[in-house]
Amino acid sequence: MRTLLFPTDFSENAMNAMHYALAFAAKTDAEIIILHVSEIPYDFASRADIALDEMRKYAKKEMKKLKKMLEEEEAYAKIKTSSILKSGSIIPVILESIIDTQADMVVMGTKGSSGLNRMLFGSSTAEIIRHADIPVLVVPEEAVFHNFEKIIYAIDYREDDIRILEEMKKLADVFGISIQTIHVAEKASLQEEIMHRGFKELLREKFTGISFQHDLLVHKSFFEAMENYLSQYPNALLAMTHYKKPFLTSLLTTSISREMTYQTKMPLLIFNLAPSH
Repeated sequence: MRTLLFPTDFSENAMNAMHYALAFAAKTDAEIIILHVSEIPYDFASRADIALDEMRKYAKKEMKKLKKMLEEEEAYAKIKTSSILKSGSIIPVILESIIDTQADMVVMGTKGSSGLNRMLFGSSTAEIIRHADIPVLVVPEEAVFHNFEKIIYAIDYREDDIRILEEMKKLADVFGISIQTIHVAEKASLQEEIMHRGFKELLREKFTGISFQHDLLVHKSFFEAMENYLSQYPNALLAMTHYKKPFLTSLLTTSISREMTYQTKMPLLIFNLAPSH
């Protein structure tokens, strides 16, 4: 990992997410590119030039304060940072900046309810997840920064799971933590048991030198099962894969992440992929 893109509005929520960006950068020697977008509210359309000038002045002032704070903190002083100030619509500018900076990950805070349906589908963060081609680390407003003890990856036995796990192993190695995979089945069956045991064996064959655990939960409600499971691991990083679906397909199917409506203070790492063929 070479570059982290950190969009910020200088709010307390964004500063909370900044701690996670710094932790990832410190462990991976990545550069953090701090991005602020000045977006003109519709109410100021009649005096847009004046409003934009004021917003730019505010952004420069806040960016200077932020960079000074990072330079003065001994733990962060060695982390390479740079800043970008832009004007325009927030979502398109962030997506353009991902390409321009060749970012490897986006780290963003999310406001309001921390339910995953809100995190993924009810905010600007949701739009970034929908359209970005790189991982997005979503930090809920109520998340309290701590060192991760493990990564928990919710899987659905897709072709991409092993490839994603290979990327997670790199993170697990630098953080010195273990990986747990979990699959939720609506009901117990021989097929589910075969897939469960087979996947555990596959993990043992493909991954060495790191602790892996694979759990099978049987519950008619995916989100209730996950809520109960995650409550046991408050210091974990939750990872999921969100698949970009063709429009007509998305009308007929519902992704796992869209079903999850529980409240969580846990950071969420989303891998956004095109569906396997």
